[in-house]
Amino acid sequence: MFGDYYANLSGPMLGGGRATPEPDFVNIWIRRLDETSGTGGGWEVLERFEDHTIDHVHAVVALNNGTEIYALLGDTGANVGFWRWDGQARRFLPFAVGHQEFRATWVAGQAGALLYASDTQIEPNHLLLLSPGQEVPTRIAPIEGSSIYAGLVPGGVVFSSSVEPGIPSGRFLKDALETKPGPGILSDQAKLYHFDHATRSLSTVLAAKKDWVPSRLGQFGSFMMPSGMENLDGRILAYGNALEGNDNWCMLIDP
Repeated sequence: MFGDYYANLSGPMLGGGRATPEPDFVNIWIRRLDETSGTGGGWEVLERFEDHTIDHVHAVVALNNGTEIYALLGDTGANVGFWRWDGQARRFLPFAVGHQEFRATWVAGQAGALLYASDTQIEPNHLLLLSPGQEVPTRIAPIEGSSIYAGLVPGGVVFSSSVEPGIPSGRFLKDALETKPGPGILSDQAKLYHFDHATRSLSTVLAAKKDWVPSRLGQFGSFMMPSGMENLDGRILAYGNALEGNDNWCMLIDP
């Protein structure tokens, strides 16, 4: 499964959540695979969100051996946050939505709870834990910027903060050349964090300053991690993006 990610001009952020004469739907797609050959039918629309109600889909994540499936929706409005697949209704239903603290691009399961970091340039960001029955997530620790990338490691998770601009003003040249970070970005450095499940401790592995290129014209400053780091005996792979001294190359970091 995957979800549409694009600049929805009729979405809450860019279009003010107003209906348009030509609806622009955001979809979640599925392709059903044959277990033996790895092939199956074509791509089908699994979920279609009404025009102007969401901006885009950040990720679709399966937890607990696929028994729980979450769609992480962005970026603003009443529907931003976690939507959970309901097998009886055969669709995604709101699970934890409506606040920037639920805006995320990644999530890891931990003892039945959802561990994630918020991804907002509008408000200060945190590493968060949403336990069953909670309406408000527990703030584990503050982080200095929005979090887009993460990777699982033995006994924990590695994730990064990003340096990005605020909400677009609608003026093309101003937005393209904007160098001022959004109000939720508290540093000009992207940081690589490690969270240890057993000790519930958060540490900084690496930090690097955003380069001089405007973020919206170029790229956000951040560290990216691949999947599969669970098999690296505690070592971390991190790829620097738009960062001074750490751009366009991958580091292997020993524990």
